[in-house]
Amino acid sequence: MEITWETCNAGGPFLLVVLLAVAVGAVFYLSNQNHLASSLARRQQELLISSLETKGPERVEAPVKPRAEGSRKTRIITGPAEKRKSLRREGNPIPILLTFSGNPSEAVPGVVLDRSTGGLGVSAPHDAEVGMLVLVRPVDAPEEVPWFTLEVRHTHPKGSQWFLGLKFENKLPWSQLLYFG
Repeated sequence: MEITWETCNAGGPFLLVVLLAVAVGAVFYLSNQNHLASSLARRQQELLISSLETKGPERVEAPVKPRAEGSRKTRIITGPAEKRKSLRREGNPIPILLTFSGNPSEAVPGVVLDRSTGGLGVSAPHDAEVGMLVLVRPVDAPEEVPWFTLEVRHTHPKGSQWFLGLKFENKLPWSQLLYFG
């Protein structure tokens, strides 16, 4: 059978099959793009955390929980143990600088792993005392963005790093919270 414009124009079923094939291909392509983006975000988080870890023999790998296909990139954390006034959420890891002495020249690198309107969950290279004030600043923020004061509420080891639960000293406007993801 020879395919010409006349046979396509006259044969409605042929045109319908072609359009259906194009639509199915487009849906397949777009769904793979979303899966690829979430895989890249997970890899970015792993690289940021591993870049902060020491490379010595005592290094301990933190387990990475695989997410189900089609899961959202940002996950809201809730449950009976959740006592926060505002919901905590995970998302893209945000590189930050922390200073435990109040002196920005003594800042160390860290990564925001989860955030809420009340505070941050941060991976840091060393422990801090509960109740201590810490200054934090996003690495990629413009120069005019200030250092933010947070209080250490809890800490625990996470691999060769420390997870710090930090609470903002003052309530921040949404425009400043966006710097932390």
